[in-house]
Amino acid sequence: MSDETLVTNEVSENEYVGRWVITFADMITLLFIFFIYITLVNNIPGVNFEIVETEVKEGARTLELEAKLEFPTDFIVEVPFLVRGNAEVGVDHSLKDDVIYIPAGQESHSISFDILDDELHEADKTIEVIMRGPVRNAHPGQKKTVHTYLLIDNDAPPLVAWETDEIKVIETAGAVSFQARLDRESGLETQIAYQVDDSQAPDLVHNLESGVLKIPAGEIQGTVTFRLEATPEWQPERTIDLTFDEITNGTTDTNRPQKLRIVIVDSLRLKDCRAIQRYMTQFPETFRDFELRSDPLRCIISLPQEFLFGSGRAQMSTEASQELIPLFKTIQTQYPQNLIVVEGHTDDKPFDANDPLQTDCDRKFCNNWELSSARATSMGLFLVKSVGFAQQQISVTGFADTRPRVPIEGLPNKQLQAAREANRRVELIVMNPQRRGQQTQVLLGEPN
Repeated sequence: MSDETLVTNEVSENEYVGRWVITFADMITLLFIFFIYITLVNNIPGVNFEIVETEVKEGARTLELEAKLEFPTDFIVEVPFLVRGNAEVGVDHSLKDDVIYIPAGQESHSISFDILDDELHEADKTIEVIMRGPVRNAHPGQKKTVHTYLLIDNDAPPLVAWETDEIKVIETAGAVSFQARLDRESGLETQIAYQVDDSQAPDLVHNLESGVLKIPAGEIQGTVTFRLEATPEWQPERTIDLTFDEITNGTTDTNRPQKLRIVIVDSLRLKDCRAIQRYMTQFPETFRDFELRSDPLRCIISLPQEFLFGSGRAQMSTEASQELIPLFKTIQTQYPQNLIVVEGHTDDKPFDANDPLQTDCDRKFCNNWELSSARATSMGLFLVKSVGFAQQQISVTGFADTRPRVPIEGLPNKQLQAAREANRRVELIVMNPQRRGQQTQVLLGEPN
């Protein structure tokens, strides 16, 4: 072997040793760093949520969310967290994204939040608390960095009833609607299965069948509409009965109607109010809170007070006047010889609780009699001056709260307010004129 070859081999061996020495030094450095890291980590505590409750009943109460260290430290520890889940902040609870600060030298700290009661029957909900980084002067622990509270609803389901126990409809009405009503709003959709018994109307042609009425969450009323087909020959009164079958997310209200009877009256037995009905049907938004009824002699239109007058006032609003003129023109055209009776009605709240019938006061109206009469008079004058009815066709009267549309005795607060609103109204009654030659007999006093 030549000297040159020996030199080359020596150089290669030296380079190899040098590379090995450098690699070994790097390993020593990494081990040293790892040792420091382990030391530091062992001196940084882990932090977890300290869980006391996992299931919480809805209601007005306060909870504590606590962050707890594995051991105290000499620094302030900041533990940020996120709040998720399907429970709503401000509705179901008051907990928002925040930070828990654990003071130096202390092992734990907590923040308070409220569990609220929204008074709605609803499904159980969750509040999910998630520890998020970076956690300052600590690290997320291995035990509990995510916690879920199960928020259990404590509200009873709403009570369900038909809006009334009987409705009368004319056979030629075409579309007929009826309603079921809850006693209060619910956070869940209420489904009401009902059964139809039309055995007492064997020859009636209609498309009403047993089914399910759905009242969406947040609403208190659901409507079912069906159609009637008129028969050419006269028929006696026929009835369809509806009863509740199964109710989901609700219970029956034993104090209100559980059975609804629909009475179908032959058109020959009722005053024909179809002209008024057709006009009002064309403008459902305007007349949605109105009610049209009929009997053998009358068409009765119930107009809500809120549409006509401001609170405590008897002057019709300009908007109401403009909306009503076309309707009243229709009545004038279709029923030219009819009499118009205007009735004013108020709720039961007196102007003065100590003297509901006071007659001497500084206000424009001292009692509900005066207010209801003034409103009826205002409507009567409007019919004469703005629509063109003859004065002889118009009569006005005020009933105060003596003829409520909805009885108020024993109603809870929410239903009471709704009943009072329904009772504040003006009713316009379109009557057949008295027959010519109709005579009266003097029973007392001298005849003219």
